[in-house]
Amino acid sequence: MVLMFLCSYARDTWRERSAMTKEPALERRWMFYYALGKALEIGYHHQKRDLSSDLRKLGNPAWTRKGGGDQERKSIATLSKLAFRGMIDAYKQASANATFTHRNWFRSQTTLEAIATQIENSWELLSDHADEYLLVRH
Repeated sequence: MVLMFLCSYARDTWRERSAMTKEPALERRWMFYYALGKALEIGYHHQKRDLSSDLRKLGNPAWTRKGGGDQERKSIATLSKLAFRGMIDAYKQASANATFTHRNWFRSQTTLEAIATQIENSWELLSDHADEYLLVRH
């Protein structure tokens, strides 16, 4: 249920960004959800925080309404940017290959690995602002 609230909120961010930029990597919503999940996992792993307990705190949907949950919404927006960047960078890297096919990029297991790698590689640069990637302030 918690992930439904999180993805439901993040879906609007994805819709806006994918319509605004027309980046081919952002075409599929489910891939964005994967990248967002990886951004959460990687951010929490590097900070040695418990993602499960913070996700449970989002079980009350009050944070999704206006006037509440500023930290949660800001963190999801920040995590979404990281997910978008990972997807776009992985797509650009793959499309440089002569045998690249747009349609097959979304079907390949290596695509998911490439997105995770891009997000992981970004973490060193982002670690100075690590708290911005936590759903709940500690």
